[in-house]
Amino acid sequence: MVKKRIRQDCMKADELMRVIREKVDSDREEAMSAFGELYDIYKDVLWGLCVKVCGNNATADLVYERTLKNIQNHPNYDYQKYKVSFVTWMSRIAQNAWRDVIKKSVPIADDAIDDIIASEVCLDEEDRGPSANARLIDEAMAELTEREREILKIYLTYDTDKRLHVPQDVLDELQKRYQTTPANLRKIKSRALEKVRDYVVKHQ
Repeated sequence: MVKKRIRQDCMKADELMRVIREKVDSDREEAMSAFGELYDIYKDVLWGLCVKVCGNNATADLVYERTLKNIQNHPNYDYQKYKVSFVTWMSRIAQNAWRDVIKKSVPIADDAIDDIIASEVCLDEEDRGPSANARLIDEAMAELTEREREILKIYLTYDTDKRLHVPQDVLDELQKRYQTTPANLRKIKSRALEKVRDYVVKHQ
């Protein structure tokens, strides 16, 4: 039931983003109406993401505004293509906005480390801006084995909002490739994440 609700939410966000993309030039009023509906649904969730990424409300205000502007100006969320939740997608946009706001290296708040690791690991290389945190996480990922990197990245791609899970066909492929069990895949993911987390805490 929960998964079904999440998929429905994703499809709704996908539909609204499509309207914004298609109508932004031909019917701006309709595009703004769609964005307003999207904002009403996700404004509180987005604020929570920004606070968690920043570690403080003062910076979160700036990140929140920049994230909203980026979503409105670049409405490229596509659930059918990427199969990640809208919350996951927003968290990546918020992380990019956070990097833009700070413009320098700052210590990552303890309660935001896992979310920032997930955002950096899951972003495509062309979407990642230069930052000390990005470089730090790249260095940490380089310390992992190829198997650990792949499994961690796949799990983080689907589990950023803590509600979605890796699709069964993807798990089946991982089990076949690495000749292991679902339980061991989860253990590998947990150990890999712990290694990255420890590296970040030690070297930031």
